Amino acid sequence: MSNDGTKDMTQDNVEAVKKVQEEVKEAMNLNTVENIINSNEIKFEYSGKLYKVVKPTTEQKNEAYKKKVTRYVQLLQEKDENGNFIFFPEKKLKEIYKTRGIDIDGIDTKISNLNEELTRNQEKLGKLLTEESNEKGLEVLKEEIKKINSEIIEQTVYKNNLLEYSLENQSTGFLYEYLTFVMTLVANEKGEFERAFKSYDEFKKADPSLTNTVGVYVGMLLGSL
Repeated sequence: MSNDGTKDMTQDNVEAVKKVQEEVKEAMNLNTVENIINSNEIKFEYSGKLYKVVKPTTEQKNEAYKKKVTRYVQLLQEKDENGNFIFFPEKKLKEIYKTRGIDIDGIDTKISNLNEELTRNQEKLGKLLTEESNEKGLEVLKEEIKKINSEIIEQTVYKNNLLEYSLENQSTGFLYEYLTFVMTLVANEKGEFERAFKSYDEFKKADPSLTNTVGVYVGMLLGSL
């Protein structure tokens, strides 16, 4: 490990990217984008159970944002055993990384451009789905959307790893975790959907492979809000 911790962080990033990409390949299928365009939910199977991720209600989003604010205030006050603050504002971390040749604002620009390209392709796909279109053309466009989405995930994971200990990233991470808990449903024996996790604590203790897979779909739904 280098004195500034850069080597370890880079290795963490590589491993995180590989993990997310594998989960995306396993979780996504060619109908996913159509589901997002035509519905406010995504259904998928995992370990023999049928799950459904649904967009949060306004009330659920308001509740989640209130919890995010509470979490931010808690993080703002946390100190280590020597009395030093543990988490730093994103702006401060960006300044430190820039002195090491890492331009996080540049990464943001790349992600923004990819999102714009993704939106254009999704709109194009939406139009094609309402018309009698060549099936081969649809498949090519779907694959392009998957490729762009994968690149967005890779760049986002890289950025998030760099800013892992920023106040903003920690509180936003909590927000998305909480929304994932709220948005995830599972079919019971009667075929009726109910909360997949009875509490946030249960969600935190759940199989990471499941929660990461769910997180991919949640990110896609939230991205289309």
